[in-house]
Amino acid sequence: MTEQRKRLFTFYVLTILTIISAFTFSYRQFSNTTEPMSWVHATTALARVIGPEDIILSWWDNGYWLLDQSGGIPYVHNGTHSIQQDRLIAQLYCATSDFDAYLIATSVSARYIVLSKRDENAYPTIKHTASYTDSKQQTFWYRALQPDFSSEYFSILYREKNIVVLETLPHT
Repeated sequence: MTEQRKRLFTFYVLTILTIISAFTFSYRQFSNTTEPMSWVHATTALARVIGPEDIILSWWDNGYWLLDQSGGIPYVHNGTHSIQQDRLIAQLYCATSDFDAYLIATSVSARYIVLSKRDENAYPTIKHTASYTDSKQQTFWYRALQPDFSSEYFSILYREKNIVVLETLPHT
């Protein structure tokens, strides 16, 4: 084999291995899980009621999903978020009372909050960013994901096992 043919052969083999690796990774990420469909259902429910100026609070990792799928304005998303914005969202997640979560949401005129079980992966970062030291079970994020959650400050717009969409209620 000539040197040029060896290089071409190596290129093709590496390309094929890359494609197989990407496919295998994607399959492992999304097979046997309902999470992507939960997000589709939640953002579809949100898109039915959201106005073009409505602000949505969620961890920044979820921002593009919300931007693309709901038509609302995520307070933060993967492309734009500052430490101050991250801290505010982390404090919302770690709030120990519904009232504190409500004050945080209304401080930035957020109408909707999207909380997901998948944020468990980011929880150590969220906890650190909020300087939170109490139990995860006391957080607004954890409590809002429970099937028996109810609040005088938020209504449940949509709920599935791993995701909840809340709407802030007018309050005096």
